[in-house]
Amino acid sequence: QSTWDTTLLSHNKAMAKALKRIVNALQSARTARAAADILISGEWINVRSHVSMEQIRDTIAPSILRVMTRFGENERVAAEACHAFCVLAAGDDAIVAAIVAAGAVPLVVAALSRHPSDVGVQANACFALSLFATTGAAIRSAIVAAAAVPPLVAALQGHPSSLSVQHFACFALGILAFGDGAVRAAIVAEGAVPLVVAALFGFPSVAEVQAKACFALASLALGSL
Repeated sequence: QSTWDTTLLSHNKAMAKALKRIVNALQSARTARAAADILISGEWINVRSHVSMEQIRDTIAPSILRVMTRFGENERVAAEACHAFCVLAAGDDAIVAAIVAAGAVPLVVAALSRHPSDVGVQANACFALSLFATTGAAIRSAIVAAAAVPPLVAALQGHPSSLSVQHFACFALGILAFGDGAVRAAIVAEGAVPLVVAALFGFPSVAEVQAKACFALASLALGSL
């Protein structure tokens, strides 16, 4: 066995131990503070590269969701759980599908609705929903069915000075509206248009906000391009 093979095997074993440690810690957390500390541990990026979709769907995501269910009234837990999903899911549609299959959408929407004044929860929940929504029509429908539109619009209204909230809320609403007339109508009826325009004026020099706000307005005005 080569040195490289030995090193790789040792690394994979270490990642397996890390995954087991995180899951066990989440399952045994007795307080919201303990759960949040585990969620913020910073190991998600390393774990993400060394686990299967099945492990994410059947073990990791359910562990995070159980913590959200048990301690969801705690802002830090809600924010860090949503952030963990963002780190796990970023750039990988298969991982998003696994997380959504585990039941993440309604709990992320619930976090967004439950903590309207906490900018960390709002930013991370909007980020997570925007990542989920990019994956496909079925997941977008699930997000809409979970009543995500009102709290997404409320996030825009409630945090006009937060670059992250404005960026991710505009992006999420734009994706949800894209090509779906009924959803466009619901977003417009909720009062999103003037809030998206306000985001444009609020961050004139921030390219990310400008791009996502323009995309949202285009989706709301044209439907599909």
